[in-house]
Amino acid sequence: MIIMYNKKSNAVFANDIGSITNAILDKFQKQTPYASIFSDWKSVVGEKFASESAPYKTLTQGDKKILVLKSRKGCSVELQHCSLQILEKIHEFLGEKVFSFIKIVQLDVNDSL
Repeated sequence: MIIMYNKKSNAVFANDIGSITNAILDKFQKQTPYASIFSDWKSVVGEKFASESAPYKTLTQGDKKILVLKSRKGCSVELQHCSLQILEKIHEFLGEKVFSFIKIVQLDVNDSL
């Protein structure tokens, strides 16, 4: 099995789909080592915070990385007050300090976590 990667075009070439999938997942995991918090949110922050929020996206401003959480209506103020506690749980889960702070965005009535 031959896998080739073209850095200039960010293209991955392989002789079967399994190789391509593995190469893409490996590249994604190296670029976003904190991606596991999106899939394991409940185990990262616990039942209480997971029922009120979910990770939405990450932003970078200068050298600071920001985690944007989406929250249920009426929960954003409480989540903002608990943001340091949530950050501690995230950094403990990841084993390193990744995010500088958390930003909260509220969901519309029709949106879901």
